[in-house]
Amino acid sequence: MRYRIETLIPIALLGYVAFFPLASGEITNHFFKSYIFVPFVLILIALTVLSFGLSQLYELVKSLKVFFVNDYLITSLKMETIKGAIVYSYSASVLWCLYAIVMSSSYPPKPSIFIPDLILSLTHGFIVAELILRPLCKRIKFLQRTVG
Repeated sequence: MRYRIETLIPIALLGYVAFFPLASGEITNHFFKSYIFVPFVLILIALTVLSFGLSQLYELVKSLKVFFVNDYLITSLKMETIKGAIVYSYSASVLWCLYAIVMSSSYPPKPSIFIPDLILSLTHGFIVAELILRPLCKRIKFLQRTVG
């Protein structure tokens, strides 16, 4: 198993972008809100297991190491699982938004507090789908073409 040195480039670039919000505490105060992030993750996991089974969820998590190695790892992960998880990432964020909108009707409306939470939920869905799962799908397809 050969590790990919070029993986350090995106890690360094993303690390540079994330350094200042991390250092100032903005990420923990504004980005990781447990009442948004935990339901998002639980819904994503639940929908993936419901559709594809626990074994495919395990294979999906296990396949994340293809970002860091040059060799194609033999896996029983199906492309439908990754594509379904991408859709479920967006579904989980939209479901949380709908829940928040319904629950906000029982409180006095404060759009200045409410709208950032909705946007944050959609941001979590976008990050998981477009910055993790879609590159994973492309990487696996690329490695399958170069091997086979």
